[in-house]
Amino acid sequence: MDKVLVANRGEIACRVMRTARKLGVRTVAVYSDADAGAAHVALADEAIRLGPAPPSESYLRGDAILEAAYRTGAQAVHPGYGFLSENAGFARACADAGVEFVGPPASAIEKMGSKSASKKITTDANVPVTPGYHGEDQSLECLAHEAQQMGYPVMIKAVMGGGGKGMRMVRKAEDFAEALESCRRESKASFGDDRVLVERFLEQPRHVELQIFADKHDGAVYLHERDCSVQRRHQKVLEEAPAPLLHHDLRVQMGEAAVAAARAVGYVGAGTVEFMLDSPPGQEALPGAPFYFMEMNTRLQVEHPVTELVTGVDLVEWQLRVASGQPLPLRQEDVPLLGHAIEARVYAENPSNNFLPATGVLRHLRSPADAVARPLAGGDVATEGVGAAASPLVEGVRVDTGVREGDEVGIHYDPMVAKLVAHGENREEALHRLIAALRGYRVVGLPNNIPFLVATAGHPAFRRGGIDVGFLGRSLNECLPVGPAALPHPKAVAIAAAARVLRARRQAAAASGADVLGGASGSGRGDALSPWASASGLRPMSRGLPSWRFTIEADVEGSDGLAPHPIEVSVAIADPSALPDAHSEGASASALAVTLSCEGASALGWEADSVTIFVDAAAPVELGAVRSAHSASSSAALSEREAVAAADRSGAAGRATPSRNVAGSGPPTTATEARNGGCSTVDVDLVVGGERIAATVVEEDGSPIGPHGAAAAGAELTVFVDAGLPGAVRLAAGAAATEGSGHGPAMDAVWGGTRFVMRIPPLDVGDASSAADAGAAVSPMPGKVGRVMVKPGDTVEAGQTLMLVEAMKMEHPVKASVAGVVEEVRAAEGEQVPDGQTLVTFEEAA
Repeated sequence: MDKVLVANRGEIACRVMRTARKLGVRTVAVYSDADAGAAHVALADEAIRLGPAPPSESYLRGDAILEAAYRTGAQAVHPGYGFLSENAGFARACADAGVEFVGPPASAIEKMGSKSASKKITTDANVPVTPGYHGEDQSLECLAHEAQQMGYPVMIKAVMGGGGKGMRMVRKAEDFAEALESCRRESKASFGDDRVLVERFLEQPRHVELQIFADKHDGAVYLHERDCSVQRRHQKVLEEAPAPLLHHDLRVQMGEAAVAAARAVGYVGAGTVEFMLDSPPGQEALPGAPFYFMEMNTRLQVEHPVTELVTGVDLVEWQLRVASGQPLPLRQEDVPLLGHAIEARVYAENPSNNFLPATGVLRHLRSPADAVARPLAGGDVATEGVGAAASPLVEGVRVDTGVREGDEVGIHYDPMVAKLVAHGENREEALHRLIAALRGYRVVGLPNNIPFLVATAGHPAFRRGGIDVGFLGRSLNECLPVGPAALPHPKAVAIAAAARVLRARRQAAAASGADVLGGASGSGRGDALSPWASASGLRPMSRGLPSWRFTIEADVEGSDGLAPHPIEVSVAIADPSALPDAHSEGASASALAVTLSCEGASALGWEADSVTIFVDAAAPVELGAVRSAHSASSSAALSEREAVAAADRSGAAGRATPSRNVAGSGPPTTATEARNGGCSTVDVDLVVGGERIAATVVEEDGSPIGPHGAAAAGAELTVFVDAGLPGAVRLAAGAAATEGSGHGPAMDAVWGGTRFVMRIPPLDVGDASSAADAGAAVSPMPGKVGRVMVKPGDTVEAGQTLMLVEAMKMEHPVKASVAGVVEEVRAAEGEQVPDGQTLVTFEEAA
């Protein structure tokens, strides 16, 4: 085999291609119109268009996939998981076409695809199955009688089901008929088959599955087990290997049963045999504990990386070698068990809104592996360690993903962003690394489940191990951010406030022609970022320096709504020399002091009523430098380093890949489109009460992004704070303030999945719209010019509104800082303008 077609998309397609490349096997990608610029297309050696975005018109078209294999000369098709991976008809079509299907024979897929048939087969192979009825009589009378005989509660399951669909638990006989009809309707709609089986319902079982592998030479092994008991509505959330609190002898018993099930159907390739383990949760499962066959997945599982990390085996490599006719490289006694691994699935979804999937553009994306992964030509990544062929592995953390910054998460496919897999010498180390990796994973642009995963992984019951499948259902509220405890940490709010100041100072510097890192370029003002550079006439030594106040109002899904007592917060900006401890080392003359105080500190759980941050925006510093360490517990020193986010961290998007029309309509496509999240970042370091804290401020600049060139309407700030804080503060322009409220524009914010509102008046110190060059007015943020209110030659007064810039459904006035005559209007109505662009110039009145 020297060329394989990967009949899938996303992270699993990228995963397969990396191993194929390691083996010197060329790869062919297939894609829908929605995926023309996707990562898996860029990673492949060749790419073929299948058709429009809906899976039924693209990834589920077996005929088009086989035509693509024929035209490109691919000898094999790897189906990944999902789509056609467990379709016996497609596997048979591949065999008929002389193309190797990288998976089991069609007969094995058919036998294990039917829950009733598979349970009869496994029973004959002496594999224990859950007591139940798997017969042909589907009448209500028969099924109800069988349920009564085995005793309630019972579980009704679709014979051809999977993924939690077509399943109903029934606790009493009078509810059976209604549940049966509901299950049949769902099964018919999902699988085209309304047959069901009835089994005894286990109240608190553990979901333990065995990874098996078989070759074409009668060789078969199990590669230990995975515990997948953390489930939400039968969907796996966290998976780990090996299963905690599982006796070695019981592991052997379950492994041998799994291999027996595989042999019973003539299995070849990678497969997973799933069992329900009926053992008390939180206690070690001992030899003899009852376990029951549930089903066999005749493909590679989503959670296969945890098995790879604890065995040192590349399962995709084994798949390709076995498909080529090679025997298994290990005997059962040679399969190692190396430490512990835990996987978390990062999804674009909103846990606070019933886990609804989210769509949108990944404006900013940083994984724990980004800092050290070394891009290679063609978009691959060179790494070291276990599983390196699959994805970057950094300090025991592996990241499998199929998206990049600037990619769009659409409505047609699974909204997975990545799989984070942590490995350690023991479970405690693996769990520690997983939580740290989740906290370091930064996603801006759409909701995600990272805070939920952090809370779930850190739950005391999960930490103890041995949980049952009902754990998350009972503990869901404990894993979701609700109530006052879900409001932002004061450190994050303080950094957000400082970031706003820095942004305004940068605008002022840009408008006046000064270098943002210090020194004027012809302005004669010196450091444009110091308190003395403002053209607003404010005196930095004055106690009357501007301050701004905002209100935090919690708006938590599933709670009682807004917090009963909104928290009033004020931020004051001052010259540090005016403060009592101003002469601390690092408090330079170019610094700003930002003091944040909260009248309702106790409601937030803040330890102090105020936090002071010294901002040295003038001196260039490196990441990791701490400019000042205050002795007071409520003080901090802040230094700034700006970096522009790379358009494509993987380096893959710029490599053109010719393709041809195989199916559907539309011209050939090339994957040459550059990806850009449209964000800039500021990395900051602080010392608060002797504690070193790192943070990153991500500012969305509204530049055109995404495959359709969509532009953001306004700037947003997202603040990620390290040191164990469970989320990010996101500041986005919101609705206008209520008339006469005393507050300025609102800022919608998100902390750990909780929405709240920060109502912030316009910032006066160094704000480019009021304190920049006296002869120019600039845009206060990225946005669209909504209205132009002056023309050249008009006489204007100080404070007069010249234009309205729209951003995030808000209108922001651009005003004249002094009286004068308009010379030039540089933007028209409807035009998109970046932050800091000069909009109007005028001659100052004599």
